[in-house]
Amino acid sequence: MEATLGNSTLSGFLCSPPDSNEIQQTLLPLHSVRNPNEASITWPLLLVKVSYFQCGGLSLGICISHKLADAASLSTFIRAWAAVARGESGTVGKPEFAGIKVYPPANDDFKVAKIHTSKITGVTKRFVFSGSKIEELKTKVAQPRPTRVQCVTALLWRCVCAASKTATSTRALVQPANLRTRIPSLLSENLIGNVIHSTMILSRRGEEIEIQKTVKELQERAEELTSLVQENNGSPTELGSKSLGKMFDDCSKLSNEPGNLMYAVTSWCKMPFYEANFGNGSPVWVVGNVAPGLDLLTMLFDSNDFKGIEAWVTLSEEDMLSFEQNPELLAFASPNPAVIF
Repeated sequence: MEATLGNSTLSGFLCSPPDSNEIQQTLLPLHSVRNPNEASITWPLLLVKVSYFQCGGLSLGICISHKLADAASLSTFIRAWAAVARGESGTVGKPEFAGIKVYPPANDDFKVAKIHTSKITGVTKRFVFSGSKIEELKTKVAQPRPTRVQCVTALLWRCVCAASKTATSTRALVQPANLRTRIPSLLSENLIGNVIHSTMILSRRGEEIEIQKTVKELQERAEELTSLVQENNGSPTELGSKSLGKMFDDCSKLSNEPGNLMYAVTSWCKMPFYEANFGNGSPVWVVGNVAPGLDLLTMLFDSNDFKGIEAWVTLSEEDMLSFEQNPELLAFASPNPAVIF
């Protein structure tokens, strides 16, 4: 579908970025979805909306079912589409619908214990960590070789827990990882599906969330995943089986606790969305997952200079009021600044 944005210009849009609600209403094709809160898991599988600015710039809004694709799959689809639009279809790798190699079809007789997740009543806000601020945060962490994502995730986790007004016995930080990059010799980057492994960090009620400790735990989980991959490097199916077993074990630990809560941080950093040139230049701003979602969800994206990180944080309205005023957060992040282009 197509739309025009009246007198709006792309430069004006980027100088004063809209909030997530405005993006949903103006740039995404959600008005054709019966229930936007379930858009990521229901029909239709794919929706696209092109919105034209007065200056000639445009926005491409894409909604895709999570049942069909994860972020890496979406990136592959968009880059292939862009190559075809440029007349370079010969350079496009063929998509591989072979996710079954890693995760076989589900056994309907197997029941996973339910875990408490928050209802969709929250607000989403954008916080940007510049490259220089991330370097400051790395210095504060003082762990060997922390990544940008690990440092930002640890700070956000600390601030989210400090802002939470929900009484819980156990809190869990969940972070998905793309398995394709772990074993490129076996899993193609063009593999379509949900080929991820989620790691989990648990925090008990009353336990102080320390940034340094969280970074260390995130590094340990990454090392555990590396070991899991190395042990099953010759068999994607065996890796998938072990991966599912580990994730089910983690979920069981959490589901056995009354009053638990899950907070997910998923990173799209280093995914080549900015390479999607449809023939009129590379994107100046890429934003993902601004459609309605769970209250406790944060999406991380590369800023367009590839040095900083944009965090789109979704919390309940009450928790967000406290979160966005946290001085420790604001020492490193800027709330919804202009997009540099």
